[in-house]
Amino acid sequence: MLSGFITKFDRTGSTLIYSTSFQTGELASPVNTMALASDGSVYIGGALGIYRLNAAGSAVLASLPPAINTQAMGVGPDGSLYVAGSPAGSAFQTTAGTFEPNPSGAPSLPYQAGPFPATAVERVDAQLAGVLAATYFGGPSDQVAVMTFDSAGNLYMGGNTGNQGLPTRTPLQGGFGTPTGFLSELSGNLSTLLFSSYFGDTESFAVQGRGGRS
Repeated sequence: MLSGFITKFDRTGSTLIYSTSFQTGELASPVNTMALASDGSVYIGGALGIYRLNAAGSAVLASLPPAINTQAMGVGPDGSLYVAGSPAGSAFQTTAGTFEPNPSGAPSLPYQAGPFPATAVERVDAQLAGVLAATYFGGPSDQVAVMTFDSAGNLYMGGNTGNQGLPTRTPLQGGFGTPTGFLSELSGNLSTLLFSSYFGDTESFAVQGRGGRS
């Protein structure tokens, strides 16, 4: 059995507000990433699903079964939750009108032991009651590390990818190293790719940083 933990400090880092373990009874990581809601509650995601803890860390407010093995998440300006990672088999289902309703079919690269699934992206309502939109994104090499948003609610995703297979739009450069970085912008309803480009040089590179609300 693996345990995760959630710890909250005050804004100065001088006072511990709460610290709690999070156990699921399964041999899988329950906490891979987290995102903070405007009311102080926190979403946590891992291989066993998504959970929302109250601001005091004393109760689970809601949960959603695993459709994505979560790598990154962020809370949009409207309060909905966005999640990205590898799809959890047939549990992940895309929705109509999204950017990539079916996997792109991009092959595994020579250095990969694959096959690996394409990246999956979901938009979930704030109460974790249902999926609002879901799409595939790119090929088997795309690994999302961070999410953030602009004031219009568009989603920005960054991470690392192979030097081929990334869906691009008005790219600033091509892929060089393996892995290399990428930054992509999708409309908030996940229907349209607004921008997507490789970033990096001939060395291993990734786009990382602090995500969150606009």
